[in-house]
Amino acid sequence: MKTPSDVYRVVPVDLSQVVFERIRHKNSILEFSPELRLDVTMDEESGQLYIVEDAELGICAHAHTREDLVDEIAAQVAFNWHEYAQCEPEKLAKGARRVREALIARVSVKGEREMAATVFVRPAD
Repeated sequence: MKTPSDVYRVVPVDLSQVVFERIRHKNSILEFSPELRLDVTMDEESGQLYIVEDAELGICAHAHTREDLVDEIAAQVAFNWHEYAQCEPEKLAKGARRVREALIARVSVKGEREMAATVFVRPAD
C-alpha cells in the first residue's frame, strides 16, 4: 500500500493515445500512412512512468512526462528507420527485418523543403 510519502509527483495523468503524422529525421520528414496511433499506459510498479510499446515498429518507450515520451518515441522511430529501413534486409536478423518491413509499409520520406516541421503530434480524437 502506498503512503503519502511514496508520492513523488502529483499531476493529472493523460493516458490518451499519442498520434504521430510526421517525425523529423535528419534532413527529412518521415510521414506515416496511416498516422501512427500509440496507446499510452503507466507502469504498474511505481505509477510514475508513461509507457508506449509497439512491437511491429520496434518501439518500447518510457518517460516521466508525456512530452518526454513523445520525444523518446520520435527518437526511437528515427533510429529504427536509420538502422533497419535503410539497411539491406539480408544484413538484418529476422525480427529486425519485420520492423524494417513494417516501417517501409507505413512511412514515406519527404524532403525538408517539402515540409518545414519538427515533430507533429496531435491529441487523439
